[in-house]
Amino acid sequence: WTIILSGAADINYEWEQTISDITITIPLNEQQAAVASALHVNFTSTEVYIQLTADQSHVIQFYKEIEKQKSKVQLKKQGSVTFLLVHIVKQTLENWDQLEVSCDEREGTPDNPSTSLNCQDFIVLNNRDCVTSVENKKR
Repeated sequence: WTIILSGAADINYEWEQTISDITITIPLNEQQAAVASALHVNFTSTEVYIQLTADQSHVIQFYKEIEKQKSKVQLKKQGSVTFLLVHIVKQTLENWDQLEVSCDEREGTPDNPSTSLNCQDFIVLNNRDCVTSVENKKR
């Protein structure tokens, strides 16, 4: 499955300037929450692929194994709303245009994802306006 943040939805940032970490909190609708909850059961057998694209030229990418890094991608319920939390550690977020989070089964890779999890329309959000708020909080 792939989560792409690009192009006006509300994304809440929690910025820790001292360690340059950022947590993106994504509110999910009922259908998205159901998919996320179903996939969350399988997180122990998956890897999360996070790609930060800045100026469409510089790409920072890294892998996290969920069983070792359970805190990096979390589902959180507040009342009737389910949130997906994506925690990015010590990355430079200046001028980033797109954050893409992909989760594939072990036999799949970001370039050749497994077809058994077909959730490419999971969620699409806008982050353009949020970049400014991140920059403001960093200062």
